[in-house]
Amino acid sequence: MPLKASLIIALLCSSFCNAEVIRNQRGGYSFVFPPGWSLDRAPKDFTVVGPNKVELSELPTPPPPTQSLEQVTQFSVMAFTALWGANSTDQAFDLSGKKWKGRAVVLDVPSQPKKPPSQAVIFVAKSGKEFRQFYFSVPAEDWKNNSQQYLAILSTMRFPDSR
Repeated sequence: MPLKASLIIALLCSSFCNAEVIRNQRGGYSFVFPPGWSLDRAPKDFTVVGPNKVELSELPTPPPPTQSLEQVTQFSVMAFTALWGANSTDQAFDLSGKKWKGRAVVLDVPSQPKKPPSQAVIFVAKSGKEFRQFYFSVPAEDWKNNSQQYLAILSTMRFPDSR
């Protein structure tokens, strides 16, 4: 195994040593987060806040179960692009976990008043016919330096029947 890959694996493992499972009680799914992340109980939808103002939030409306993972991902990216003026970065990642497959697509979100430029990571996961859609809001510099950590968090997702 190359040295760089070994270092990344060691870093990810060390950051998850004191990890916490945060579960969505209504949706039944969960993620494993490193220390310093917490569930934001203010929004009605699932939102977890981490260091550097990073947020992982669920998109509230699930798509019809007849669509493919690719169709739902494409639609979510188009909608986010239209709503937030985001632009493609051409970064996309296939992710999977226990009994699910997923896709993460990275978008550039232009700076807004009082907010620096950020990345939106659209994440769509499918287990059987059930979909879940999320997005990470990450400061651009933080994504550049820690993208593997955020992808590792997404990979820890557990659907209700795959605990």
